[in-house]
Amino acid sequence: MNHSSSNDVKFNKKVLDDFDYSDEEDGGGHEGEASLNVPPPAMIEALQG
Repeated sequence: MNHSSSNDVKFNKKVLDDFDYSDEEDGGGHEGEASLNVPPPAMIEALQG
């Protein structure tokens, strides 16, 4: 089970990284910061749920 947990964390980190890049490209600066505040919480909720 520990192995599964490690995999989940790695996958989550990769997804978050992908999101960061997308936000930076779309936002470009100030707006990007606000957009960045949206993905993290949703991802955490999805993982918990």
